[in-house]
Amino acid sequence: MACNKPDTSANAENRCYLLPDDGKGACGSGYTSLDKTLHFGGTPGTTYQVTIHFQGTHEAGDYQGGTKQGSKGEFLTGATHIGGGLHTWLSLEVSSPAATYNPNAGGGAGSVQIYDYTATIPISGGATLRMKAFDVDCLMHRYCQNMNNDDCKGYVLPPLSPADKPIDGSFLQMTVTNVKAM
Repeated sequence: MACNKPDTSANAENRCYLLPDDGKGACGSGYTSLDKTLHFGGTPGTTYQVTIHFQGTHEAGDYQGGTKQGSKGEFLTGATHIGGGLHTWLSLEVSSPAATYNPNAGGGAGSVQIYDYTATIPISGGATLRMKAFDVDCLMHRYCQNMNNDDCKGYVLPPLSPADKPIDGSFLQMTVTNVKAM
């Protein structure tokens, strides 16, 4: 999610606006910047243990409850979004076995985290996976190496290089590293 308009208010720190593609700034009741559906292969009726490597920089979300995975509890299963929370809510919804995962926990809501961890989840052959990102106030914190809002020096997590140049905004790449039938 690229920053498409830096926040120039007096207390902006490292925030920027994540606005709808039209760039007009109409946020209203929030903005869904990602909503993708994928279909998992495999044999229907077989459940697989799928290990995913998460890498990137992203704002930590507002969550409560759930079961934690990752060295800092970055990955939650069965958590709920805190009502009134303003920070980016990421979710990975799996249809079978039905579960919702949040990959941007840990570190405190609104803080920008560098993520580099793995988590293992069950996915049934033929299941549907839906990835969503939603932000209530259309403002996201971004990782600036120099913390200068006017000239953010974005970040690329070695050896991951998702762009020709560092990203001014947030990214969280998911790479499947292992799939094993249960």
